[in-house]
Amino acid sequence: MEKIQQYVETHLSEDVSLQVLADHVYLHPAYSSSVYKDSTGEGVSSYIYRRKMEHAAELLRRSPLKIASIAEEVGYQNTSYFIRVSKKYYACTPQKYREM
Repeated sequence: MEKIQQYVETHLSEDVSLQVLADHVYLHPAYSSSVYKDSTGEGVSSYIYRRKMEHAAELLRRSPLKIASIAEEVGYQNTSYFIRVSKKYYACTPQKYREM
């Protein structure tokens, strides 16, 4: 599970999928997902989503990067989708989060 987490951390700006992670640890995707959830209590997709949002929040707080650049930095090519996802996760837009 540590290998999965390390891979996610180093590839946050990319499209990280369960298949890619499973290939990285040489396991079947369904099995790796099941083992990960049993070990951590959190699904792989939830972990990836949470880490992307935490990294985005850190960038919003500490960097002057534009929202579009931050979206790309955390693996979202579509800025409007990033704004929608951020709003769902933090209950506000990235710009409002930055202002708080």
